[in-house]
Amino acid sequence: MLTDYAGDYIFFDQSHGGKLDKEDAVWKSVDAVKKDNVFYLDGKRFWPYDPIAVLAQAEEVADMLVAKKKSEK
Repeated sequence: MLTDYAGDYIFFDQSHGGKLDKEDAVWKSVDAVKKDNVFYLDGKRFWPYDPIAVLAQAEEVADMLVAKKKSEK
């Protein structure tokens, strides 16, 4: 089911005990993973949800995407 719902980019948070097996066949079959379009988020930075933190998070995500696009050129 993951391959049916995963987008072009994946933002993944492994904080608070979350784990991911990056060698799992299902994970490796996702297009975003194949294209190296996965961003691993810092839980300390992305868990706060007050208005100022959310604005900073949105700006940081935008910066990640822009940097990714620039690296593809």
